[in-house]
Amino acid sequence: MAFMRDGQHLISGGSDGLVNIFNAAFSKEDQALQSTCSVGSSINRVGSLSKRLMYACTDDNKCSVFLPNAPDDVDYLFMRNGTEGRFLVDALKGGVDERPVALVECDVEGTLYVRTVSKDGKHSEVVMEWKGHTDIVRSAAFNNHLLVTGGEDGKIVVKNVDLRPEGGKPEKKKEKKEDGKHISEKTKDRKEKKKDKKTGNPY
Repeated sequence: MAFMRDGQHLISGGSDGLVNIFNAAFSKEDQALQSTCSVGSSINRVGSLSKRLMYACTDDNKCSVFLPNAPDDVDYLFMRNGTEGRFLVDALKGGVDERPVALVECDVEGTLYVRTVSKDGKHSEVVMEWKGHTDIVRSAAFNNHLLVTGGEDGKIVVKNVDLRPEGGKPEKKKEKKEDGKHISEKTKDRKEKKKDKKTGNPY
């Protein structure tokens, strides 16, 4: 189970393959149940990626992503298979709009992979890979770029994960050579303007 981002609605998933959304303000199940959708196989993890996305991971190594327009109106977006030979640990919010979902996977030797997925679920790319454990990883939690993983080796590993382009680093200013020196484009523009003032050319 996991709360949605509004803090009022609860997502649940079970071995029957059903994803339910409940309004926690109601005590009776009939009143609390807002919507139900099926992923077709036993669910081991559910969560909210953002106000606009929620997900369910299943025992057959698949991740289904949904768009909750409202608690009683949920659209199924796509289902993505995990990579063959790897265990699907969990799903994270992607770093950019074009890649809104990131899947955390591991192999039997404990190597972890973060794979970002496109909006339609058709394309994916491994953006991070590291040796965090010596055995299969079974659980993960993500908050503010920190990924905490726990494995069958008994270890808890904390990793800084940044899914933005180039790790969120600002782009470097383009530089050009002029008379053997490096100058920025802005410096060059200022020099051109000074020349125009001297010659009286307004452009």
